[in-house]
Amino acid sequence: MPASAGNLDEIRQLTEKECRLTPQRGAILQALLEMEDRHPTAEEVYQVARRNWPSLGLATVYRALDMFAGLGVLYRLDAGDGRIRYEINDGPHQHLICLGCGRIFEIREPLELEGLLKSKYSDFEVTYSSIRFFGYCQDCRLKKQR
Repeated sequence: MPASAGNLDEIRQLTEKECRLTPQRGAILQALLEMEDRHPTAEEVYQVARRNWPSLGLATVYRALDMFAGLGVLYRLDAGDGRIRYEINDGPHQHLICLGCGRIFEIREPLELEGLLKSKYSDFEVTYSSIRFFGYCQDCRLKKQR
């Protein structure tokens, strides 16, 4: 889902209800929206956010990301590479993570597992799920074959 002014407005409204949206936090949110298809690390968010707020500190970025995650504005993603990545909370989806190149692909289609959960555990309300599939993308498989 590409970044849009509408997405930023919705996120700002949510965060303003729960916390003070400082210019620094706004720059961090804008950076996240600019990179939302890349699942950035905190350091990557920091580099992009500094374009709009040059005096921004890395510690401020970490604190803001933790706060946004606590508010449910974004999710932390462990891609198995030892670095935490972040993504805007834009609805349920799963991830395919390539063990070769590290790229992360999103699956937006409902999985059969969701139907099983609803039928077998109907008294349990799922508010968030994180399903990760690890393997090799087509490009990496082709490289291995050569």
